[in-house]
Amino acid sequence: MKKLLSIIVLGLLFSLNSYAEKNIEIKFLGNKINFLDQDAETHLKKIAANVEEFSYKNYIYIQSKNKKITKILETFIFDNQGQYESRFRTIVKDIFYKSGPDVGCNNSQKNFLQKVTDNNQLYINCVSANISNNENRIYEPNLKDGWGNHLRLDLRKRKIKSIIDKNNLIVPNEIIRSEHYFYKTGQIIWIIFSEDKDIALKKYNKEKLDEYVSDVKKIHQNFENKFRFKNYDKIKF
Repeated sequence: MKKLLSIIVLGLLFSLNSYAEKNIEIKFLGNKINFLDQDAETHLKKIAANVEEFSYKNYIYIQSKNKKITKILETFIFDNQGQYESRFRTIVKDIFYKSGPDVGCNNSQKNFLQKVTDNNQLYINCVSANISNNENRIYEPNLKDGWGNHLRLDLRKRKIKSIIDKNNLIVPNEIIRSEHYFYKTGQIIWIIFSEDKDIALKKYNKEKLDEYVSDVKKIHQNFENKFRFKNYDKIKF
């Protein structure tokens, strides 16, 4: 009996370890993001520089299988360390609202999930999710100019396109994507998850999006807690 129990326990541990090994863990601002697959080819581009004395980091992970893009994860952090608040709010508004009518915190009819909390410009917190068949969607948010031309958000499209062209990658016909944007005391943060729609929805109940939306909400709430948003600045789902 003891031998049988030992075999069962070892089997469970092996299964859990095998499941854990399927994901690559990305650490970002105290968050552990387990979105990327272990068995996919991963391409990484980093954009890291300073705007005056303030630094920003933009990491773009693109995964592919058989030359077809399966997942894209993007993280971004720009921290002004609590200085020049009014100038930074202008940048935030440009990124979150002016970078495109269907991206960021804009209330787009294309989104099947859209929630925004904008607390008098001091705190901005928004999440959205949509399905897109527009290849250019993966380059958003896309601004031609940055703050004094130093915050080079235009480089994102160039970097992503260079990965696609260099590796002859195919963009899926449809991409399901969730976007998480935060602004708090001078920190501009976003995390964007994009995935081949056909692959993503296989993990859920066929074509129904309820389970997917539920997961997106949980992920966003975890970010809110990690970034220490107060209850009145959190999204009310």
